[in-house]
Amino acid sequence: MAEEMSSESAPDFFVIPEPEKFVFKDAYVQSSLAKWDLAPSSKVYRFRFSKRYHKLAADEFLVDFFNNETVQKEFKVLNERREWAPIGPVTEVKCEIAPASIVSMDFFDRLQDSEPQIVKNGSIVKCMDMQYDGFMVSDLLRDMLVNEDSENAAMYSPEERSQLLYRILHHLALGGPMCQFEDELEPYTETAKRLYKGLVSVQKNASTGKVEITSVVYAVNSVTADLWSLFPKNNKQNFCFVCVDVLRRQCTVWYNAHFPYW
Repeated sequence: MAEEMSSESAPDFFVIPEPEKFVFKDAYVQSSLAKWDLAPSSKVYRFRFSKRYHKLAADEFLVDFFNNETVQKEFKVLNERREWAPIGPVTEVKCEIAPASIVSMDFFDRLQDSEPQIVKNGSIVKCMDMQYDGFMVSDLLRDMLVNEDSENAAMYSPEERSQLLYRILHHLALGGPMCQFEDELEPYTETAKRLYKGLVSVQKNASTGKVEITSVVYAVNSVTADLWSLFPKNNKQNFCFVCVDVLRRQCTVWYNAHFPYW
């Protein structure tokens, strides 16, 4: 990834208090994350930073971020002892950009138009129970998400699956180890919509009048650190999204580490 940082000194990071109407304080969102057993294993952090940077300089920015003294004190990961702990100094970060260009929930309409149909009259179609990568699959939505041989596996292209909105729905629908799954699609899409709107920033393009997402989102896959890994075990439900509002020089981090109970 190209690095085009400015010549300024390393950035300072400052903790930002959660706003009164912060999405992770939303009662609907909190209830959903608790029901799907994501609340115990996830944390949200918000920071303001002082340095201008180019969005293609992800590696340098993220190493600066994780090594900052304030971030080191605030940011905790779930370690192999099931404890929340600091990761220690970081020498390398592996990440990818999670595109955030989707501005409509119509993105998920095709779930009702699939063959076989994944969602029918708002309900998620059930299927025979199967295990894939440690996940119990009993409906066609989760079958599409984790089964590479699913009849609907190609419904979304690799580029679409990399989109932040798709990733959010994916993580919500798979949930934590004691997830209480939904029979209807709406709770997943409504929660995904609220989280998406809370994580990214938008502005109206003066020329076109269209709403555009201005945030850059990095999906951090791993770090090389002195104390702990970013995640205790390899799992599809591990994620660390660093959502950067370039204009306001703020970032929101949503972290989750999947730790099976057995």
